[in-house]
Amino acid sequence: MQVMAHEMEREARKFVDIVDFRRVERTRDRLIKGGRLFYDRVLAGLSQAGVDIANPVELLLALRSSGGRKLEKLFGAGREDETHPGGRRPVVPTTMFQQIWDMGRRIKEEVHSRQLRQRAKGGKVLLLSTDVHEYAKLIMGMTLREAGVEVIDLGHSVDPGRIVKELLRGKVDAIGISTHNGMALTYARGLLQEMRDHDLEIPIFMGGRLNEMTGEGLPRDVTAELVELKVIPCSDVFDMLERLP
Repeated sequence: MQVMAHEMEREARKFVDIVDFRRVERTRDRLIKGGRLFYDRVLAGLSQAGVDIANPVELLLALRSSGGRKLEKLFGAGREDETHPGGRRPVVPTTMFQQIWDMGRRIKEEVHSRQLRQRAKGGKVLLLSTDVHEYAKLIMGMTLREAGVEVIDLGHSVDPGRIVKELLRGKVDAIGISTHNGMALTYARGLLQEMRDHDLEIPIFMGGRLNEMTGEGLPRDVTAELVELKVIPCSDVFDMLERLP
């Protein structure tokens, strides 16, 4: 990848004199303006919440525990719009954002064509990602909401204890988990133990990369072990919708 990037940079220099950079510069200016606004809003908001923003450790812990998605929703530079992932319009949409947005339109059509809205309406799902990978969770949330399911989005890098704390607050019909970092089995066991400790029994749906790091070579698939634990593996979010209680 690094070799390719170096080669691309070297070749790109040949086109400097024939490329009109005005559009790039306008985008740059919008990003800088939005970034500075976001920066100022985050620091002001955390300070008002009681965080000592002059203490780097306290500041980093506050940023980490809040998560990028929550910070963006609360303090982002884009205009508030609940129809967009994250609850705000992006200042400059990335390619990935546009792909998710386009996928959302296709999802809406498929939900209606499969008549999933009538089937799933009224349920409540606790949604989360076990790691920093959040795009799959965003798509899951868009699909579930379109089907009429109430979604409680806990964000990313969520530990089992936080899930149980949320479950104890009120009735939830199912837990939807997205995982991609080779920890599916360990996470499922930890969550189930936490739930047993609090006498909770709620269906757990898990999708993404259902594998486990072993310390030797590539992660191994653990789908069969998850099934033995009564965790419901899903190939996609529609698979989950079809099997919601």
